[in-house]
Amino acid sequence: MRKLFSYIQKIGRHSYVCFSLKAGTKRVDQFKLKIGQVVVVEGGPLAGKTKFLKRLLEQIQEVGENVFFIDATQAVTKWFSIIPLPVKMTAARGLRWKLDNLPLVFYLLVDNAQTVNEGQKLETLLTVIEKARSVVVATRSFSQLHPRLQARMREAKVISLGCGADTFDITYFIVAIGIIVVALAGCHHLIYLAAALRYLFQGMRIGGRKI
Repeated sequence: MRKLFSYIQKIGRHSYVCFSLKAGTKRVDQFKLKIGQVVVVEGGPLAGKTKFLKRLLEQIQEVGENVFFIDATQAVTKWFSIIPLPVKMTAARGLRWKLDNLPLVFYLLVDNAQTVNEGQKLETLLTVIEKARSVVVATRSFSQLHPRLQARMREAKVISLGCGADTFDITYFIVAIGIIVVALAGCHHLIYLAAALRYLFQGMRIGGRKI
C-alpha cells in the first residue's frame, strides 16, 4: 500500500508545498505543488486520504498561507464557515458574498469529491477551483468524479494510494459459529448444505464481477 506525505519547503521568503509518495520504504515519486496545478489523490476506505489532507491543512496554516478545507459531504453553505460575514444574511446570499470575497491567493483542499453531483455543490466547487492557487482533491476514484469535474481536472496529477482496507463483515463470524454448533449437535448433513450454499453465492458473486 502506498502512502503520501506532505511537507513545506522554504526558499527565501517563499514557502512551497511538496509531496513525497512512498511504497513501503521506497520513495516512488516526489514533486512540488505548482501554481494552477490540481492533484487528485484516489484510494479506497482507510487509505489515508482524509488524514493526509488534514495534515496538509495544518502545514499550510502554520506558514500563514490561506487555505480552505472542504468536506463535500457537508452542506455547501458550511464550506466557507471560517469566513465571517459583515452583516447577517440568508444562507444563499451569504454563500454568494463569500465566493465574491475569497482571498486573492489560497489553496483548496477537497475531501470526498466523489459525492459532488449536479446542482449547487458542483457549480460552487467548479467556481472555487478556478479561483484557487492550487488544488488537492481526495476521492475514491477519479472515474467516480462528476464528468464536469473530470473534464476540469483532465490534466491533473493523479496519485493512487490503493484500495485501502476492507471492512470486517461480522456475518462470516456468526455463520462460522453456527456451523460449529451444528457440527457438535451431530447434524452433519446441514454442514454440507451450508457449504453448498456458500459456494453457490460465491460463484454468483464472482460471475457478476467485471473482468
